Amino acid sequence: MPEISRIALLVCPILIVIYFNQEQKAARPFEQEWWSEFEEFYSKKLWHQVTLKVCDYVKTPSTGPAKDLMGFYENFIADFESKISPLTLIEIIVYVLKQITSEYERSLEFIGRMKEKVRVHKEASILCSILAGQLKLAKGDLPGMLYSSNSSIAYFILEIICSLFIQVSRNWWKK
Repeated sequence: MPEISRIALLVCPILIVIYFNQEQKAARPFEQEWWSEFEEFYSKKLWHQVTLKVCDYVKTPSTGPAKDLMGFYENFIADFESKISPLTLIEIIVYVLKQITSEYERSLEFIGRMKEKVRVHKEASILCSILAGQLKLAKGDLPGMLYSSNSSIAYFILEIICSLFIQVSRNWWKK
């Protein structure tokens, strides 16, 4: 193993522990439990439990100032994202994107990076395409949305779903 890789393996967990400590000190009393559980599960390498806790955390609305989910992703989730199911990762990313949608280019670039990471998982890749399409539609970038190869997959899936729905409806009405 090259020397740089050994150093990276040693430094990365240390940086995450520092991040946990900073966030736990800055957190309000009811949020400190989140951070202690993140630290406990992460240190024990309980990836499924960490993932479940992360999903709960990003979905729970903040009662005070907004959570910095992009910082949370960059400083914590990015470290173990390869251990998360690709579809679950993109479901988490949906909440991260909600905080940066005002930054159109940054959001598109972020979705592109995520799509590249989950490219082998068809459903997660399609979800990324749909997210990019939603972002382009909200921005008014209709030509970019309609002629994008990303949206062609979504239209294909939509056609399949609609045709199946029509077929089931037709068969139901026949009986």
